[in-house]
Amino acid sequence: MLTTTPDHLSEPARVLLTYIREKDWVTYVEVERVLAPYIPVRGDYAIEHPTIDNLLFWCGVSAEVCAIVNELFEARQIWRVPAERLAYHIDGKVLSLPIPRRVQQRYAKPYWLPTCLRATEQISPADRKKYGRVMGPLA
Repeated sequence: MLTTTPDHLSEPARVLLTYIREKDWVTYVEVERVLAPYIPVRGDYAIEHPTIDNLLFWCGVSAEVCAIVNELFEARQIWRVPAERLAYHIDGKVLSLPIPRRVQQRYAKPYWLPTCLRATEQISPADRKKYGRVMGPLA
């Protein structure tokens, strides 16, 4: 499958997108490792769901990490897909937040929804329909 990378992406975003395309099912722990040579990765920011209060995908990252991940979502190059907590254990880092049993419109306290990043071209039409509302490229 021939894939192209938009010319307007920053260098760290291009590097991350290439990694996601090659590796597939990438955790935010891996995102930190990939971006560490290019930008500061640790910080006080969280990658949150844009429309569901208190639903976090990852936290403890820099504003730059958030910006690069958002850059790839806005360019419609990546998707989030649900992942098992075990994927994060394997990568050596988990959040100490509860995981929701199902996605709601809002939460009174913070919850962690473990997800992995996949390139848009790796998402099947069935998965686009299934995960689009919560996980899609503009979610």
